[in-house]
Amino acid sequence: MAGALWTPAVPHSGDFPKIGYNANTVSWGWGACYIALQRNGSIRVWSEIGRKNGNIMDAYSVRLATPKDAGSIAELKVLCWRQSYQGLVPDHVLSNLDAGTEEPHWRNWLGDEAAGLVAFVCFSGDRLVAYGLAGPMRNEDKPDHPLKVDAEIYALYVHPDHQRQGLGKCLMTEMVCALVDQGHRSLGLWVLGGNKKGEHFYEKLSGQAGPKYVEIRNNRIAFRERAYLWPDLKAFRARLTVKSV
Repeated sequence: MAGALWTPAVPHSGDFPKIGYNANTVSWGWGACYIALQRNGSIRVWSEIGRKNGNIMDAYSVRLATPKDAGSIAELKVLCWRQSYQGLVPDHVLSNLDAGTEEPHWRNWLGDEAAGLVAFVCFSGDRLVAYGLAGPMRNEDKPDHPLKVDAEIYALYVHPDHQRQGLGKCLMTEMVCALVDQGHRSLGLWVLGGNKKGEHFYEKLSGQAGPKYVEIRNNRIAFRERAYLWPDLKAFRARLTVKSV
């Protein structure tokens, strides 16, 4: 990923309705987000809610993740896990999460160009508020429950204070477009059992409910997961990126 060139998903197609243009910026609208691609190559994102309220100054910025983002990603992961998985994951697991311990893992992963990782980060000012990671399907994690897809969403988290602004869909769109560009044809992911917010999000994005998985440890159920699948990745990209008129 280091030094990789990135073209935002929105300008990939002529199907996007332009909503503004000036000497420095071209703007598009799609889904719940509006995009401004600036001449300096940066991309600005704001939600439909923010646009209606005139909160353009609160626009978000989206870019490829780099190893330098490892610390911020680790901190946001710990915060989101503790907020999202309370009561779903044992308390001692959540309390033992440590961003300092997680950071080297993220730095190594983001710097591994052979991993085929697709990683995006979203900032509000200089504060990381969302991130998404995807790549080749990791069926070795569950050899008895393989998903018949070739790509996987590994993580997609949005800071609790910035949810319901379209950022999750925006990052999902970028990841899906990048995966298609890499040649992937289908997509899957695992959602922790009981995570109703996550299940609802992926169902709204037309995810097909897949198999369930139960992890047994010491003769007890440790956790449950449910898979969501998108067998046709190009069709999914079209649903994400083409705005109805």
